[in-house]
Formats: sequence, C-alpha cells, structure tokens
Amino acid sequence: MATAARATPARPLVTSLVPELDAAGELHFVLCDFGRLGKAFVETDPARADRETVVEDILSGELSEPLRVIALRLDGTWHDVSAEVALEVVKRATVAGDTLTEGARNFVEAQLGGTEQPIPT
Repeated sequence: MATAARATPARPLVTSLVPELDAAGELHFVLCDFGRLGKAFVETDPARADRETVVEDILSGELSEPLRVIALRLDGTWHDVSAEVALEVVKRATVAGDTLTEGARNFVEAQLGGTEQPIPT
C-alpha cells in the first residue's frame, strides 16, 4: 500500500518588506559627512539598523564621520538618539581602553561637548 506524500509549506518567493527591529522596536539611520560630496544618510541594511550595530560601526570607524543618529519606529514616529549613541560609544571605548577614531571623537564631542563625560583620546 502506497503512503501519501506529505506536503511541505511553500516558501515565499519575496522576502518580507518589514525589517527586523531592535529590542526597542527601532531602525537606526546615520547621517554622515562625506566632505566635498556633502552629507547623506548612509545606506542601511535592515539587518544592521539596530543601535548595537551603529555603536560598533562608529567605534570601528566603519561610519567614519557620523553627525546624527535617527531612530525610526514602524508606527511612523522618529527621534534623534545621537547623544544616547555618543554616550554608549564613550562608555564602550572607556571600558575597553580604546581610543576613538577622529570621526568618532568629532561625533562624541558634538553630542556631549557640554557634559562632564570624559572622552577617550
């Protein structure tokens, strides 16, 4: 007696347009200064648009001249999280004993310059 073949669910041909969000339910976009070419938001892979990745990319120099970080929620609201990201960059560099790249230092000074937060040099 033959057994019936079990049907497997069809895989979608198109990936979801709704990106995965970070723990806070946000996507992060970074405005960078490209010198003579001007300022622009960098291309953002939705899988790398979380705050953790932005902090790591600033620390590593991947984002060489960041100016602002904007967090967007899928409900359409947004807010500037530049100072929060700058503070996290400083905390991590301090804990690791690392120095900041020139671009990271410029970003941190622009965001936290009026605070008592020591900036790793």
